[in-house]
Amino acid sequence: MLASCAGGGVTPPEGSSAPPSAGSACAGLGEPVVVGSVAEPALAEISGLVASRRHPGILWVHNDSDAGARLWAITISGETAATLDLVGAEAFDWEAASLGPGPGGDHLYVADTGDNLENRPYAVLYRVPEPAEVTGSLRAAAQSVRVTYPDGPQNVEAMFVDPATGDAYLISKEVLAAAAVYRIPASAWELGEAVAQPAGSLDSGLIPVTAADLSADGSVLAVRTYWSVLLFARPPGAALTAAWAAPPCQAPAPPEEQGEAMAWYGGGYLTIGEDSAAPVYRVSR
Repeated sequence: MLASCAGGGVTPPEGSSAPPSAGSACAGLGEPVVVGSVAEPALAEISGLVASRRHPGILWVHNDSDAGARLWAITISGETAATLDLVGAEAFDWEAASLGPGPGGDHLYVADTGDNLENRPYAVLYRVPEPAEVTGSLRAAAQSVRVTYPDGPQNVEAMFVDPATGDAYLISKEVLAAAAVYRIPASAWELGEAVAQPAGSLDSGLIPVTAADLSADGSVLAVRTYWSVLLFARPPGAALTAAWAAPPCQAPAPPEEQGEAMAWYGGGYLTIGEDSAAPVYRVSR
């Protein structure tokens, strides 16, 4: 049960993500604190961030375009623990990463969905099983799904996977317009291709959406824009799409010049911007 808090917003119970109250500041969250900085010089344009549940304290990140089909495992302080090359994958414009279910356990999902000119014939989602050990140079065969959109090419920088169903959701990057949300059903991995299913639109305050992550219990969607962090509450027992049918609350946002990566972590969340030795910010209850 969620506890009400004076002044708007809601205070989260222990063990749950911070749920929002529409139109207000999100309650129960502290200010962003720097907990590390990215040590790997090659990681100067991080645009995807996943917090591992299998390996506490490990974050999976990837660079933006032209960086190769590689994930880095880093600690919360920013030190490199391992690299993971996705065999059979390409990296045209990787923009987002997520953790989700797959055959045998948690999988790492990557969205090759960037399309600034909106002229790509299709986007691609990749996934690999999360490695049992996080050390050294790792390789894993990637599974892929080619994605087309019913209303033409879209530029997408935000993706998340429903931990309950394995469905992936893509959020378009719009300027001065509501962001479109698309669903890729989990069954698409058996077919290797899918037409994205419209799943409503999301109010980001007309600011381009650059990242998103769904809490492990599926109750709160966190959305990153260039200048804000927004939390959308899912009403108990409601479909996931109900989460973004109502306005979000405003959560604390770190002072990043170009914030393009975020992930839930320990009841709060982490963000990393694009820059050399970028700070790792943590927002806690």
